[in-house]
Amino acid sequence: MTNREAWNLACDDLESSQKFIDWTYLWLVSSALQRKVWMGSLPDALFSNLYIVFVGPPGIGKSRAATRAENMMLYDIPFLKTFPNITTREALIRLIAESTFTLTTREGDKVLDYAGRPITIAAAPVFNDELGTLLDSRSSDLVNILIKGYDCGRIDYAVKHGEKKRDKADRTYVTILGCTTPAWIQDGVNEKLFKDGFISRLLFVFASTKRKLVPNPYQTSMMREARQQVLNHILSLEHVYGEFLETEEAATWWVEWYHRKEMKARNCDPRMKSYIERLNIHMRKLAMVLHCSEPFQDLRITLEDYLRAEALLNELEPDMMDAFARVGRNVEHHIALSIEEALVNQPKKEMTMRDVITTFYRDADREQIDKALAWLEQVGKVVVSPGIGLSRIIRLA
Repeated sequence: MTNREAWNLACDDLESSQKFIDWTYLWLVSSALQRKVWMGSLPDALFSNLYIVFVGPPGIGKSRAATRAENMMLYDIPFLKTFPNITTREALIRLIAESTFTLTTREGDKVLDYAGRPITIAAAPVFNDELGTLLDSRSSDLVNILIKGYDCGRIDYAVKHGEKKRDKADRTYVTILGCTTPAWIQDGVNEKLFKDGFISRLLFVFASTKRKLVPNPYQTSMMREARQQVLNHILSLEHVYGEFLETEEAATWWVEWYHRKEMKARNCDPRMKSYIERLNIHMRKLAMVLHCSEPFQDLRITLEDYLRAEALLNELEPDMMDAFARVGRNVEHHIALSIEEALVNQPKKEMTMRDVITTFYRDADREQIDKALAWLEQVGKVVVSPGIGLSRIIRLA
């Protein structure tokens, strides 16, 4: 029985979508690899961390599937410490810094870098069952930290403004498994998350229904044995360390695929463009994870690894394209409604352009605010005084 089959059997008592169960296992493997495998030359190498987001209506088992992996981390995998639902930049920075450990071999010896120094890693698996609370319109500072975590960069921040104490992490490795609803994709994703490049780092896994009904969930002995098989494999990844290479067949295929990807990026929806341009990064990260998800002899990406990664990513794209096509228009619509409501509550039923921008700058950029005002004026909701600049008056019609 493969590890994937064992994980499926261990989760047989869950009603969750099959895609949620499959990607939960991949997140578990990605988290266990802890920046210990890479492709390319250090220090600019590519590591195997994944940011995965489950999207579906309430009640179809998003968090149930994800919690199955979180519980394994909490109770059975000593070298992994999963992080609780985080809502502030300070909490995330501190937890990443506190997760730092020294890399050792199976015999307990310290692994040294090119200069003979012990290698320390700050590995942070983040699970959030309500991603919208983490990535609201006020979370730009936290998003910047998550971008650094995805890129495995250095984090060095003062705990609070003016304090001398700092939280630092030199070799970061953050993984995310989050859950949200289609409504958040439409209403909660603003253009800033696109422009900052954060959205293009996420893999959105959509499902709309349960895979089956389980009136009486129960763990059988066979399910427990299957879980133990998966756990044994995850524990074996603690001391894996080294650079991934490619087989000759895989390397040839990769060059051809890369050219196809570039052509695809030129002709895709604008909101998918940054994701497609980053697709080569997703491909290689996922290929490393897939390779390590089953027993392996060496760290060499095979053609099968690439083909499996491509198939999984291709399965995600149609739903992502459909969801992202609706982002932006909803933001402008909701900003327009919010501006109208703010004007109603003003004693003189008017605001300056400066007041509007100051009030809504956290929720939208200037272009979105201008479009929202243009729509309100077009439908006769507001009157905008002539001229340019921040002193213009917006009055309720």
